[in-house]
Amino acid sequence: MTIVGGSEDVTPDVPRGLHVSAEGPGASYRQDDAPPGADSGLSDAPADGEEPMGEPMREIDQILATLSVTPKELARLIEGQSDEALAQPASDGEWGVVEIVPHLRDWEAVYLGWIQRTLDEDLPRLDDVDDTLWAIEHNYANENVPDALARFSELREEVGHILQPLEADAWQREMIHPRMGRITLHQLADWMCDHDARHIEQARDALA
Repeated sequence: MTIVGGSEDVTPDVPRGLHVSAEGPGASYRQDDAPPGADSGLSDAPADGEEPMGEPMREIDQILATLSVTPKELARLIEGQSDEALAQPASDGEWGVVEIVPHLRDWEAVYLGWIQRTLDEDLPRLDDVDDTLWAIEHNYANENVPDALARFSELREEVGHILQPLEADAWQREMIHPRMGRITLHQLADWMCDHDARHIEQARDALA
């Protein structure tokens, strides 16, 4: 996601790396964040079939700016939209905004926990998270979108409060992700920016 002039003009980056290919299990926006069937982190190497996460594409200041602008862009997108428009699926038949915003909220809670553990523990092994059934289990289709966005914004603000004052060495603290193996906080935060970009692009498509 690129921030233009520090305003709400937000253009998603081309997603990189994880589960965003045009074929295979990563093609769905519904299950792009925590692939099912993950090994629960018995090794600090990437799981079979996974490549190590690449170096972050963004510098730390760009990551902080990108993460902070996402709730504002979502608020701009949903402003004045009817319930029917928010429930309209994307052109590929995937989620509408009514599902996208709660999905981002629920993942933000996971990311927040991962960040806190990485700063509090030495090389924590993260729990596997499978979001495949979240939309059904959490009843996304009947969510109040402004309420879900408000909660996402609160969680994202808490993430910002944690990340903003960190020294450079703290961004290199490591965790063991159940599929990607050993990754840094910098890599995780960059990944969060990619996740935001994918779903903002999807929300724009659904509202077009």
